[in-house]
Amino acid sequence: MKEIIGISAALISTLSWAIGTTKLKEIGEKASPITMTLVKSIYCAILLAIIALLTRANLFIKPEYLWTLIASGVVGITLGDCFFFASLKRLSPIVLSVILLAGPDIATGILSFIFLKELPSITTIIGIVTTLLGLSFIIFPVKEEGGKSEILGYVFAFLSLICMAASTVMLKPTLTENPTITATVYRLLFGGIALILYTVLTKQTGDYLEPFKDKSFAKPYFGVMSMLAIGGFWLSIMAFKNINLITASTLMTLEPLFILFIMMFCYRYKPLKKEVIGIIITLIGILLISCGEIL
Repeated sequence: MKEIIGISAALISTLSWAIGTTKLKEIGEKASPITMTLVKSIYCAILLAIIALLTRANLFIKPEYLWTLIASGVVGITLGDCFFFASLKRLSPIVLSVILLAGPDIATGILSFIFLKELPSITTIIGIVTTLLGLSFIIFPVKEEGGKSEILGYVFAFLSLICMAASTVMLKPTLTENPTITATVYRLLFGGIALILYTVLTKQTGDYLEPFKDKSFAKPYFGVMSMLAIGGFWLSIMAFKNINLITASTLMTLEPLFILFIMMFCYRYKPLKKEVIGIIITLIGILLISCGEIL
């Protein structure tokens, strides 16, 4: 029963992220990356805090971890998510999901080696090389019609994954002493507060919140964010609690394939052969990295 719950949670979580990323591409055309990140951070933090209270998770954080969570929130949420939404405006959800799924594993491995002195295994190294090969199929050559906008999208995607990886490395010591859902609540909250301070100091709060006056934007936005808070964040935590890391990680690498199917059937998207090949090679690489970290 425990395994069924874990597998179901992982699949629903992965599907939630796939649907969310696809819909946010559509919704994000009407708002700036700061608008998308600011409200998402505070709203999802509140929803997850309610879930934590309902599930009796401990929301208390030891004072010595507070600055780590603030730094992780500012780097991973304030900067990382803003770069993510800026990239999503310029790239296909499929391409971006593959980059951001594979990139943090590679960057985290490198940063962990540099700052935490964690030596990667042979399996992990092979996985990194395989993943980079898969990404090269997807990214190169850059489409001529995309021009500078597509190149800028890749730059923002790279900056986003660096921020997310750095945030993950910062968070590692905290997760050994605190529940994942609690750390996630604080990261989202601090990331949102940092953006609120920025908008107040620049006297642009009203401008960034302007899109929410439009119901055609606000309703789908909060719908997607509710789905991501419950289906994306919480169910992923449930998955890792109920099944082993390899199984959970394997199921969650299916996100690009889910996005591919959603775009094919809902948006009549016709993928290029090199994109399909690149996705398959990249997913194999990610699985090797996951196995290398666990075995």
